[in-house]
Amino acid sequence: MLTALAVTQRFGYVVQDSEHIRWTEPELLRWISDAQIAIVVRRPSANPRTVAHALVAGSKQSLPAGAISLLDVIRNVEADGITPGRAIRMVDRRTLDEQMPDWHAMPAATRIVHAMYNMGDPKSFYVYPPALAGSRIELTYSDTPPDIERLSDALVLDRLYLTAIVDYLLYRGYAKDAAYAANAGLAEAYFNAFESQVGTLNQVESTTTVNNKLNTP
Repeated sequence: MLTALAVTQRFGYVVQDSEHIRWTEPELLRWISDAQIAIVVRRPSANPRTVAHALVAGSKQSLPAGAISLLDVIRNVEADGITPGRAIRMVDRRTLDEQMPDWHAMPAATRIVHAMYNMGDPKSFYVYPPALAGSRIELTYSDTPPDIERLSDALVLDRLYLTAIVDYLLYRGYAKDAAYAANAGLAEAYFNAFESQVGTLNQVESTTTVNNKLNTP
């Protein structure tokens, strides 16, 4: 478990400010919160959440409050939110539009067959056939990390993100004093290090994920 205390201690060691005189504890906690959000925006799978989601009537649906983006739609579930039902396949909406232009007006059903998602509208998705209100499906989405308020608070991100989070704090810390040329340069360097670290994790995920291996000839 990664705590805010561990992050601030690492930061204090690097900047030689272990007592948090120059960069205060409240602002460090705010920056940790900002760092988690910045990471999840860049790498949605960093904070996944899987839930049994109740649908509203119709084809267009909204993600749960706090969701950043949809990661997967898995299956139908019964009203108890536990009993599994038929698997749901993600498809391209344009394909369905071409084959059945009137599909949005089809009779509603409790069993969903297909789900469609477009990052152009990241907090919404569509289901086929249109849903009866109260139908439930299991989905996974990228969740917004909660604010960090105390040093004892646990971060929702895994410890493998520690370096990236510290780099983000160093970027924010030196950006605070960017009037000094040296600090401006350090701020830029640490921001680039943060971006590089998250980018590396994305690259590793894209080449080692189980789904990618299954889809490789």
